[in-house]
Amino acid sequence: MRVLLPAEMRAVDTYAISRLGIPGAVLMEDAGAAVAQRVGEVIASQPSPRVVVFCGPGNNGGDGYVVARRLVQLGVSVSVYVFCHESSVMGDAKTHLQWLRHCGIEPRFVETITPEIAEAADQANVIVDALLGTGLRGEVTGLLAESIALINRSDALVISVDIPSGVDAATGKVLGIAVNADITVTFAYPKVGQLVYPGRGFCGKLEVVDIGIPSWIVSQIQEVQSNMYLIEASTVGRVLPRRIQPSHKGTYGRLIVIAGSSGMPGAASLACAGALRSGVGTVVAIVPRSIQQVVHAHNVEVMSCAAPESEDGCFSIQALELAVERLSSCAAYVLGPGLGRNDEVGQFVSRLLGQCDVPGVIDADGLMALARLKIDPGSLNSPAVLTPHPGEMSALTGLSVADIVADPVGVCTRYSSEWGQTVVLKGATTVVGLPDGTAHISVRGNAGLATGGTGDVLAGLIGGLIAQGTAPPDAAIAGVYVHGLAGELASQALGMASMLARDVAAHIPSALLQIAGP
Repeated sequence: MRVLLPAEMRAVDTYAISRLGIPGAVLMEDAGAAVAQRVGEVIASQPSPRVVVFCGPGNNGGDGYVVARRLVQLGVSVSVYVFCHESSVMGDAKTHLQWLRHCGIEPRFVETITPEIAEAADQANVIVDALLGTGLRGEVTGLLAESIALINRSDALVISVDIPSGVDAATGKVLGIAVNADITVTFAYPKVGQLVYPGRGFCGKLEVVDIGIPSWIVSQIQEVQSNMYLIEASTVGRVLPRRIQPSHKGTYGRLIVIAGSSGMPGAASLACAGALRSGVGTVVAIVPRSIQQVVHAHNVEVMSCAAPESEDGCFSIQALELAVERLSSCAAYVLGPGLGRNDEVGQFVSRLLGQCDVPGVIDADGLMALARLKIDPGSLNSPAVLTPHPGEMSALTGLSVADIVADPVGVCTRYSSEWGQTVVLKGATTVVGLPDGTAHISVRGNAGLATGGTGDVLAGLIGGLIAQGTAPPDAAIAGVYVHGLAGELASQALGMASMLARDVAAHIPSALLQIAGP
C-alpha cells in the first residue's frame, strides 16, 4: 500500500475533483460516512450512547459535520462543537454544515471552553476529533489547544478523523499538543506521520478506508514524488519461499553464519535460530573455537566450523582462509552478530568482504567494522542487506542519532540509494530502504522486541530467506514483517516484559503460517 505525504494527498484529492469530476462534497461525504460507520460499531452494544463531535474550521471539520449527521440519522444522541468563528467555515465544509442544520442539528460555535462543554466531554461515550486533520501547519495554541487538552482529559473513547489533531502528518512530530486517539480513521492512503513516532503513538489503531478515489491515479499525478509503501501480509506472502515436492535440503539453500565471540556466544546462536526457522536447508556456523559447543547446545540442527581465535576470544585473522573457503560453497551469509570490535576483527571483516561474491546480511559488529575502516557499502562485490539500529547508522553515516530518529524514512532512503544496497533501519517503526529509492515501512512488532538478541534473530531470518533464493530486497521486506509479527505472537503468549529473543525465533513458524498458510 502506498504511503503519502499530506501535500501529495491534497494533490490526489485535487486530481479526483478536477480531472475525474468527483465533487469535493462527495469525497467529504464518503469520508465522514466511513468514520460514522466506525463510531456506530463502537457504540452498537451501548444502551444510550452519547457522542460529541469536536470540529475545526477546515475540511476536517466538514468531515465531522458528516459524522454527526449520519449518526443523528441512526438515532444517536450527538452534540457538535465548532472551535472557530462561523465565518471561517467555507467551501465543502460549509455545504455540509448547512446539510447538518437541515437535519435539525444546530452546532455550537465556541469562543471559550465552558463548564457545559467540559461536562459534555466528560459524559460522552465517544468523542470524534475533527479539529485539524492533515492540513496542520504550525504549533497548536489557544482555543484549539484547550479543546485538545479537554479531549485528552476525558475517559471517552476517542476517534480521530484522518489524523489526531496536533500531529504533523508529514513527520509525525507533535506540534505543541496532540489528541491521544484510540482509533484513527484515515482516508485512501496512510500518511507518513501516522507510521513514525511520536505521531504513531497518538493514532491508536490506524484504519485506512476507501472513499472512492481510484488507486491508479497516484501514478498519474506529478506532485506525488515519494516512493513509500506500507508492508502488508499480502506482499510478504507473494515473496516467501515455497516448499515443493520432491525436494531435499539442498533445494532450500546453504547459509553461512559468521558470528560470535567468547563474550557473546548467544548472538551466533540466535542468528542461527532465526535462520533455521526461515526454512533454509542447511545452516553452517563459523564461530571462534571456544564457543562452538555453546552454539551446538542451543541449535542441534546447525553444522559448525571452529575458527582460530585471538586471545580475547574473537575471530583471528587466521580464520580468514576458512571463512573464504566456506563462503564459496554457500548461497548466502550472515556476518556480524557478536563478533566484537577489536582491530583484528575489523581486518577480518574487511578482507572477507573483499573476497565475497555471494549475497548476504551484514549486521551489528560487521557494520561497525565498515564504519571504523570507512568502507563504503557501495563498494562491496555483491548485494548485501545492511541491518543497522540508529547508533550503527550514525557510525556509518556521521549523522547524529537524533537526526536519524527524527527522519528514519528520509535517512534510510537516502543511504540505500547512495550505497546501492538494501538498508534495514531498525526501530519502533522499521524502514527498509531499497537501492531503487523506495522505502518500505513496517509497523509490526511491539516493545517486547526491545531486548537483547532480537536483531540477531532478524539477521538470521533475512539471511535464510536469501539463501533460499529470495532477492535481498524482498528478503529484507519479508524478514522484517515476519520478525515483527513473530514478536507480537510471542508477546501474546508470554507478555512483552518477559519475552526473550529465543521466543521470537520460536514464533516465526506461527507467523509464517498466519501469512502464507501451511
